[in-house]
Amino acid sequence: MEPARILIVENEFIIAEKLSSDLGEIGYKVTDIVSSGEEAIKSVAANLPDLIIMDIKLDGEPDGIETARQIQKENSTPVIYLTGYTDENLFLRARLTRPAGYLTKPYNRQDIYHAIELALFNTGGRGNPDDKKLPDTACILNDRIFLKDNKNCFNKVAVGDIYWIKGDSSYSVIETRYGKFVTSNNLKTIENKIRNPQLARIHRSYLVNLSRIKQIIGKNWVVLDTSDSVVKNSEEAKNEAEIPVGPEYREEIHRIVKCI
Repeated sequence: MEPARILIVENEFIIAEKLSSDLGEIGYKVTDIVSSGEEAIKSVAANLPDLIIMDIKLDGEPDGIETARQIQKENSTPVIYLTGYTDENLFLRARLTRPAGYLTKPYNRQDIYHAIELALFNTGGRGNPDDKKLPDTACILNDRIFLKDNKNCFNKVAVGDIYWIKGDSSYSVIETRYGKFVTSNNLKTIENKIRNPQLARIHRSYLVNLSRIKQIIGKNWVVLDTSDSVVKNSEEAKNEAEIPVGPEYREEIHRIVKCI
């Protein structure tokens, strides 16, 4: 269940760093950050990504469109253009490389996520390529859910193996003992579908597994036990995690866990 590997080709340092941070929070792995076409071609050859996010204006030559064209001669890695230019001729030129997406700056994290998921889904060759609706990425039953990974495979995860679920606008990040999954279901949808007493809302952005709570810190935090994680050699491989408690949920969390 390896996360999708993404190469960032962007000559504006601040944008590149923010994009890398956003992709990491969503659950993707950034293979490299480069600022020129030559570096991009070398990076792809050395460490083939699953997808490339490509700025059109780069340091030196070639530009992003020509870089994508050269990369496509060797492999079929999908490319999403991210540019600050809205020139129609530029768009028509970019279109000839058959990109997986074309986004303009300043980007929206939700748009980036949707573009990436659509590109990965279409590259996997499943579903109708004319269908513009993002496929559901979670199948939910009472005691378990089936979560789609970046290889388009649905994996069974018991509710008891979920640590927490963080909602972010129209998608959610589900942290489990087997790693991180991203689903197009928002937090309210997941809460309504699962309806499992093990999972409780303690913040407008978080559902947590009550059986994982090992400590409550004052009124603002709970500490979850994540010591049984099978994810090794990563930032996620920690023994515990602190999750915030929203002001409107403080009394409820103390009632649920029966604090004395």
